[in-house]
Amino acid sequence: MLSCSIKLMKSKHLKYIWILFFSLITFNVYSLDEFNFNVSEIQILEDGNKFIGNKRGIITNNNGIEINADRFEYYKKTEILNASGNVRIIDKINNLEIYSQNITYKKKNDLIFTTGGSRALELKKGIEIKADSFEYFLKINKIVAKKMPLLVMI
Repeated sequence: MLSCSIKLMKSKHLKYIWILFFSLITFNVYSLDEFNFNVSEIQILEDGNKFIGNKRGIITNNNGIEINADRFEYYKKTEILNASGNVRIIDKINNLEIYSQNITYKKKNDLIFTTGGSRALELKKGIEIKADSFEYFLKINKIVAKKMPLLVMI
């Protein structure tokens, strides 16, 4: 009878260890916010620390951001993404679209800078903002328009 109780206790302890182990693995997977590249042509340089995508493509991440552009450069060590050429950013969580010629996405800060004639559309409220450049703070869903902003209700 005693050996049966010991086996059950060992079985329960083993079960808790496995649950803890898989919980930690799952936590680590969800904490990563990697970019997913879907491009026609990609170059991997500097021992895998620099990615260059050409010939138009789409980059997505786990935060609901999708970036379409003609060209991409991603620096893995600094977590900075540059995109150029007919850039379209879709923020699926905040129902926002941003159009520009060039963007810089600083992933560590959750900050996107645009340059080259920028336009933002807030789809639910029907608001359009035009400016030379934007700073988009993703965590707080705030856009700061720079140089001649124009607000249009659509």
